[in-house]
Amino acid sequence: MTKIAIFTRQIGPYHDARFRAAYAVCPGVTVVSTASQGWFKEFTSFDRSGGYPVKTLYNSLPDYDAAIRADQMRGAVFQALDEISPDCIAIGGWAAAESAAALLWAYENGCPCMIMSESQAFDAKRSRSAEWIKKQIVKLCNAALVGGYTHKQYMQDLGMADDLISLGYNAVDNEHFKTHAAAARQNADRLRVEFDLPDRFILASGRFIEKKNFPRLIRAYAEAKKAVPDAPSLVILGDGKERAIIEAEIAATAMQDSVTLAGFRTYEQLPALYALSEGFVHVSFVEQWGLVINEAMSTGVPVIASQACGAASTVISQGKSGFLVDATKTASIADGLTKLFQMSPEERKTMGANAADAIAEWGPDRFGEGFARAISQTLQSPPRGKLWFWQKAMLDNFSKRIIRDVA
Repeated sequence: MTKIAIFTRQIGPYHDARFRAAYAVCPGVTVVSTASQGWFKEFTSFDRSGGYPVKTLYNSLPDYDAAIRADQMRGAVFQALDEISPDCIAIGGWAAAESAAALLWAYENGCPCMIMSESQAFDAKRSRSAEWIKKQIVKLCNAALVGGYTHKQYMQDLGMADDLISLGYNAVDNEHFKTHAAAARQNADRLRVEFDLPDRFILASGRFIEKKNFPRLIRAYAEAKKAVPDAPSLVILGDGKERAIIEAEIAATAMQDSVTLAGFRTYEQLPALYALSEGFVHVSFVEQWGLVINEAMSTGVPVIASQACGAASTVISQGKSGFLVDATKTASIADGLTKLFQMSPEERKTMGANAADAIAEWGPDRFGEGFARAISQTLQSPPRGKLWFWQKAMLDNFSKRIIRDVA
């Protein structure tokens, strides 16, 4: 049995669904969880249900950060890989100390390595030096698993051959959302009271930070409501440092009676909130993928998404399963909202069904297939040589650095 080590910072609901799929097709998988905690609330640790083996390095972000500062990450990664003795390693991108450490171990032990990534060329302002470093790391990997077509193009830009790149990285547990959404629709009246929801609403969800573009969404919603006075309310899930700015925008547009800030909701509650909505809107300025788009489509509702979202160009067909808009233009977002508001219930239902069909092709099974293909290609790669001195120094340097920017 081929032994595979997958590196992840934590195991959240999304990760668990993917790792279960990977374990189903590659039963030699061991997941190495380096921090057991994500950078933000919606990616916190999760009681996994998969049955795949897990090796945990650190139990919190503070412990993880402290280990990197003390130059202990490399030793911890080496010890874990010595114990697993993998035939292949899968690292989670280039922006992690553990990825650099795993590559060092891989080259010292003649072990092939694949990279998993969700970055796009236009996610951030690119510098020549940073892109050069990424290219060097990609060169050290034998294959890649990425989200969709824009992510594949960026991986090609970084030097990975087209035929060595597999798709399907950005998956959620479609069945969780589909099944619980169906149950919620059978108990709609009770759940509306339980969640204190308007009779009619569209949903948005995300951290209250600049890139999520909530102030512009509210302005666009106000414009759309002028065109369609009986439009459903807007319910926004989440919280964060821009809450005061968002509240000020609600007041400035006189939308206090139409826009509700509903706070964070749990993974178990989310399917019902999607299901009871008339549509979902996600108009981030920057978004490597946008897993909330997967979630919403899995529940069978239309989605309005910005073209900047990695998921948008991959899973949304304009006018069929949703609407693509320009996140930088209020008028574009308002136009998408107006089109949604003017649809009949039957038209929305058809669009929602189309959305569910489209995202069904991009669930955990797609991840498992892409993962298995990438592993196969990695194992078929020619034997490794040794690292040049400068390559080893580069990886050693990054194994000692706390990196938050994952673009």
